[in-house]
This record gives sequence, structure tokens and C-alpha cells, in this order.
Amino acid sequence: MASHDPARPLYALLLASILVPGLACIGAGWVSWRQLRAEAENRALTTVSMLHEHAQKVFEINEVMLDWLDQRLQRLSWAEIAASPVVHQDMMRVKGTSRQISSMLVVDPAGRMVANTRRFPLEGPVDMAERDFFLAARDNIGKAYVGAPVVGHLSQLPILNIGRARSSPDGQFNGVIAVAVLTSYFTDFYGKVLQSPRDSVALIRADGSMLARVPDVAGMPARLGPSVPLMQQIGKTDRGVYRAVSAIDGVERLYAYRRVGDLPVYVSCGLDLRAFRQIWYRNLALFCFFALLAAAGLFSVALLALRRTRREQAVLAALAAEVKRREGVEAQLLQAQRMEAIGQMTGGVAHDFNNLLQALNGCLEMVERRVQDPQVTGLVRAGIDTVERGARLVRHLLAFARRQPLAPEAVDLASRIRGMRDLLDRSLRTDIRVDLDLPADLWPLLADPIQLELAILNLAVNARDAMPQGGLLRLSAANVTLTPGDQPDGLDGEAADGLMGDFVRLTVTDTGTGMPPEVQARAFEPFYTTKEVGQGSGMGLSMVYGFVRQSGGGVQLSSRPGSGTSVVLLLPRSPRPPEPSLAEAPAATRPGNSGTVLLVEDDAAVGIAVEDMLAAAGHQVHRVLSGTAALSVLDQRRPVDLVLSDVMMPGGLTGLDLAREIRRTRPDLPVILMTGFSTAIAEAEAEGLTVLAKPCRAETLLRTVADMLDRRGGTPPHQPPRAPRSGGPAPV
Repeated sequence: MASHDPARPLYALLLASILVPGLACIGAGWVSWRQLRAEAENRALTTVSMLHEHAQKVFEINEVMLDWLDQRLQRLSWAEIAASPVVHQDMMRVKGTSRQISSMLVVDPAGRMVANTRRFPLEGPVDMAERDFFLAARDNIGKAYVGAPVVGHLSQLPILNIGRARSSPDGQFNGVIAVAVLTSYFTDFYGKVLQSPRDSVALIRADGSMLARVPDVAGMPARLGPSVPLMQQIGKTDRGVYRAVSAIDGVERLYAYRRVGDLPVYVSCGLDLRAFRQIWYRNLALFCFFALLAAAGLFSVALLALRRTRREQAVLAALAAEVKRREGVEAQLLQAQRMEAIGQMTGGVAHDFNNLLQALNGCLEMVERRVQDPQVTGLVRAGIDTVERGARLVRHLLAFARRQPLAPEAVDLASRIRGMRDLLDRSLRTDIRVDLDLPADLWPLLADPIQLELAILNLAVNARDAMPQGGLLRLSAANVTLTPGDQPDGLDGEAADGLMGDFVRLTVTDTGTGMPPEVQARAFEPFYTTKEVGQGSGMGLSMVYGFVRQSGGGVQLSSRPGSGTSVVLLLPRSPRPPEPSLAEAPAATRPGNSGTVLLVEDDAAVGIAVEDMLAAAGHQVHRVLSGTAALSVLDQRRPVDLVLSDVMMPGGLTGLDLAREIRRTRPDLPVILMTGFSTAIAEAEAEGLTVLAKPCRAETLLRTVADMLDRRGGTPPHQPPRAPRSGGPAPV
């Protein structure tokens, strides 16, 4: 009988103590490599998304500038364009709004440069006929073209010319307009994005032309050949990830690339794989170290090593979860900072722009009162209409930045939709047809007009994305009267619950791909979206839902896959008709009491315009430039019947502070505030102050002044009208 070998289990244990740690080491190394590879791909995709957003914003700004320049040069001859200092000044002003622009230029059909923001007038003809952007624009009328990097003829700086052809009314080639973008604007930004000197970032044209690259390598080719991996990848898809050895510097990298919008331009980010391998080697060395320690013992040591490995894996998983959580928090913080910056910017733009519109509107209305020539008054009315459009633009900016409080008013839905037809056409594609069914007898509805336009625009954009092959977008409206228990067409019981009275029903229908039930059930949830990363925030439909419900109405979405989508908005009827716009309002003001007005306005143009309005109505006006100066006048007990003040002023004392001080010291003295800040309007109205939003019509201003003087009691001595002042504050 063979004897039992007591060492045999020990041998098996020794073998197990070697095999188990060895296998654990191999497994941990494999998991670590997969994690590092996924991290590298994620970092490359995140970086290229940031580069794509940066490049797309730059090219969008350039498109806006080209649109403006094309519009500005309409109906001007080439001689007028070349010789007009006003055109040059306008181009300089617009060019100065963007840091990346080196210059704006205009080239005639023969290829001669006739205007450039860097020099006026041009000294002799500059031939641009052989520049690639000119040739490409000439052969592709209507499409923007990004030229290869060149040294600017006048600036002597490396630039990219982005050109687009002008067309004559008959559709023929009529020269080229272009903006020259500094390549340093891209390379400076790319230098900040790089995390390692061996990483690379590039902006490349579809034909292989290297537009910008960091780091810059001596002898770098101006154009990549078709055998370069990036060019092969571009020929297959518009975005992707691949691994290759650089044909420029020989570094092996993990590359991510993405096309910039519809342009034949790509951004590429390459991460040095050697750095990730070094991290993996360190991790692998750590795993092997623990494996050797485990192999040094028998069962107890092997068991301890196994437990330690499991703890390490748990720590790695927790670390990965923490990294993911921090990335999400950082992304939210970045978005919050971006929206805060937009809000601050639009607030400042609104104040300054509203001041300009206020001065311009006042001057136009004063000219209209004093000139009887029908041709001149026609031009003045057109200018007042333009002021109204500018005021609408400011309200759009404030609404986008969430700085515009909800301000419901009577709205003519049919005229509002027709008025935004151009905006809808620009937001949709040419293969999408828009059909409007808006009866003439529609009731006016009660809603915030800006939020209403944003809601319609959101629905149109969602419909566009649901119709990738084109289709029909239909907007129809009807009057609806609800009594208890009624259920209007298109709204289920939950959506129409509690709605009674007169409503206007707006139905937006598309012929798109539709939604499955699970998507339809969550369509109005904030941040829910079926779009790819970077193509939508998921807030569009939730904004529509919140706006309609806050306005006292109902909203319902119905859809089936392959059968399109229909969204019904039910908005309450307004008890009053819509108010006329600035251009439609009557210019005459009612006669009223006249008195002495203390005007507090630091902006010279606004001050002169308002002062002339008041003086023409028979008021005696004293103008000062700050709230401190106004208090000084009041402290001297000079005769003042009313104070008209701006809100934002120099000197540390705002119009709100001035009004509060006057309330404390002279509660019988009426105060009217004027401002372009919606937040200031809300704050002033909350305190019971009378406030006018800039730009304000003369008729509204004078009526408010007369009403305030009437309410004060008594009729101040009438002051005869005096001639308008040419500038500067009145002495006090």
C-alpha cells in the first residue's frame, strides 16, 4: 500500500501560490490596460469636442460677418465701395468686434482687391485672382471656402482667408467678400489645450492642407498626402478615433478627429501613447510586486495577497467612479460659468444698446415732428421701425441669457409668426417646407412674446432634426372656448385639466421620424434628449412646457414612429388688443401740465434727445450727469416739479438709490426712472417706482411725465417751449 505523501498538498499549495498570484497579476494588468485605453479615448474625444466647438464658433462668427458685409455692400458700385470712407469705417467697426479677425476685404470679379480694413484708400491694385479662396468662391457661388495659410499682403501675418462669392441679381459671379483669420488665434488656443508636449492638435482641410498645428515642427509639409492615416479616415467618416504613427514627427499617438459643421475642415487631437504605456508599466510593476510577495509564502500569504488584490480592485473602481463624478461636476460648473458670462455680457450689451436706441428714437421722433416733407418722414418712419427691430434683438439676447423676466402682453399670433418667418427659414433647411394656416379672425393671446417666439423656434428646430430627409412643417391655429369638462382636440384630460375660458390653440406638426412611446413619455423632462453628445441640451421641449404652463395654458405632444409628431399649445386669450409697435404708434402726445424737470442722464446722446422731447412739450429742463449732482440741486431747494433719471450712472449712486433718497427727503416729488436692464425694471417696480424701459417712444415718455405732474396735484406755471439744445447738460 503506497504511503500518503504529506508534502504533496504543500507542493500543490506552493504551485497554487505561484499560479494564482501570477494569473491575478496578468488579469490586473489587462484590466488596467483596458481602463487606460478607455481613458485615453475618452480624453481624446473630450478634447476634440472642445476643439470642434471652438472652431465652429469661429467660423460661425465669420459667416455672420460675411452676411453683414454682403448686406452692407448691396446696391453699391465697385467705385463706391473702393472710395467710400463710411463703408471702410463700418467694416473697421465690425472687424473690431472679433479678436481673431486680422482684416476684412472685398475683391471685384477681376480679382482686384478694392477694400481692406487695414488700409484706406488702397495704394494701387492688389491682385488676388490666383488666391485659392478667390478661385474656389468663383466656382462655388454661395458657399464659404477656407483658404490655405498665407502671409497677409498688408498685415504680413500668417492668416486664413475665408471667402464667399457675391452674386448679382441674375445669379452671376460678382466678386468675393472675405475675412482674414489669424492662424495664431487657433495655435494660441491649441497651446493651452495640450497637456503634454508630445501631444498634438491640428486644424486640417479635407484636401490635406494643414491650416494650423501645435506643436509646430520644422519642415512640416503644407499638405498631407492621401496615404496619411488621417486622410484615409476622413475619406470614410466625419468623426472617429484611430491609432497611428505621425507622418510629421514620428510619434505614435491615439487620434480623435471631427468635421467642423458642414465645412470641409477637420479638427484633430493626438495623445502620446507612450505616456499611457508608462502609466501602465508602473501599474503592472506594482501588480507584479504584490504577486511576488504573495508567491513568497504558502497558503496564508497567498490568501492575504488575494484579499489585498480584491481591495485594490475595489479602490480602483471607487477611484474611477470618483473621477467620473468629478468630471460631471466640472462639466456642470463650466456650463454654469459659460451661461453666467453670457448673462453678464448680454446685460451690458442691453444697457449700452438700449441707450443708443433711446437716443436714436428720440432724435427720429423730433425730426418727424418738425419736418413736413413726405419723403423725409417716410425715411424717419423706416428708421423708427429699425429701432423697434433693435429693441426686439436686445430682448432676444436677454431671453437667451435668462435675464428677461416673464412679461405677458397681448400678442397677435398670426403677425408674430409671419414676422419670424425669415428666422424660421434660416433655422430650417431648404428641403423643409413651411405651411402656415393662421385664420384672420384669431383672438389675441396673452403671453410673453419673446418666450412665445423661442417656444415656436424650439419646436421648429426639433422638427427639423426629426426630418433628416426633408419634409413639411405645418403651423396652424384656431380659437377654442372651454367650459368645465371640455377636452380640446389634441390635449388629453391631464393636459387640459382645470382649463376654462377662451384660448388660442397653436398646433405644430412635422412629417418626421416620430417618437416611440418611451421617448414620448419623457420628452418634456429637463435634460432628456435622444441627440448625440454636443448636439442638444435636452432643455428645448421642457422650456416650451414650462412657458406654456406658466402662461396659464396647456401643452400636449402626440407622435408615432414613422408618422411624424404634433405638438399642441393652448394659450389664454388676451382681454385687450395688441399694442402698436414703435413704428406704428401715433407720434402726437396729449396736452398736459408743464413744469420743471430735473433730468439725470450721463449719456450725452440720450440726454440731448430726451431734453429736446421735454422742451418741445413745454417743460423747463435742467440736466445733470450723476445722482450726486441731482441731490446737490435738490439740497439747494431749487424749483423742481419732477425728477427723470437713468438707473445706471457713474459716481456710485444709481437711479434706484437716488429715488429712495428723494422718497425719504421729499416724498411729494415724483420720480420716473429709465433703464435698459430688465432686472432693474423688476426691482424698481417691486418698490412701487415708475419705470420706463429703453428704448421709449416720445409719446410714452411725455404721457408718463404729464400723468405724474397731474397726480402730484396743482398745475405748475406753464413754461413756453424753447429751441432744442445742440448738446451738453443745461446749467443748474
